[in-house]
Amino acid sequence: METITYVMVSTKLISLILIILLVKSVDDYIVAIAINCFSMLIAGIFGVILALKSSKVLNFQLPTFVDISKQFKSGFAYFFSNISANTKDYLNTFIIGYFFSYSEVGVYDLIIKIIKMLLIPITILSKAVFPKVSVEKSFSLNKKLNTYC
Repeated sequence: METITYVMVSTKLISLILIILLVKSVDDYIVAIAINCFSMLIAGIFGVILALKSSKVLNFQLPTFVDISKQFKSGFAYFFSNISANTKDYLNTFIIGYFFSYSEVGVYDLIIKIIKMLLIPITILSKAVFPKVSVEKSFSLNKKLNTYC
């Protein structure tokens, strides 16, 4: 994970520098999109190469449809939870934008971003502990986590 972090941070910094240097007007939005696309593509290629080198595995097979369907079924609750939460967030902004002015949408969006920023430590902790809780089915650890958060 450390190597992937370095790859992602470095490609994002390079793309930021390129955007600052190359995008001069509103009409250059295509250049900004292209820089973002290519930087993520390059990060993905480097990530795959580094993962293959670190695992010493050069021959791997793609998952079958049965494997994918098993993973989807086992993770459906988590998938549906994320989809419904994201839909709720974006739908709220859309509805507010439909009925109110841009300034009110901006205030709402600012407040949501502040709230999400304050929730980052709790989110990181829950994502770090979730695999252990789900594998061990440790309800006591889950209760402790809920007590402190």
